Amino acid sequence: MRRILPLALALLLAGSLSRAAAAVEADALVVTMTQDHMVNPRPARRFARAMDAERLALDTPCGHLGTGCTADTVRATVRRFLRLKQ
Repeated sequence: MRRILPLALALLLAGSLSRAAAAVEADALVVTMTQDHMVNPRPARRFARAMDAERLALDTPCGHLGTGCTADTVRATVRRFLRLKQ
């Protein structure tokens, strides 16, 4: 929930997804789980596209806990992302 609230507030304050995305000044890597049944990944994917963020969509039966089940992939992606941004 803590990660969802800032996005909801940004959308509320900016009034639109594109304005909220334009307000983001940081480089971003957005990780979603395609089989997440606790949090719908679509809004995060839309926001990531709107701010032209790097995206990693994990397709794992682990659903919401997919980052733990694919830790090696996540770790490698985050390391590569951070190296590119130095």
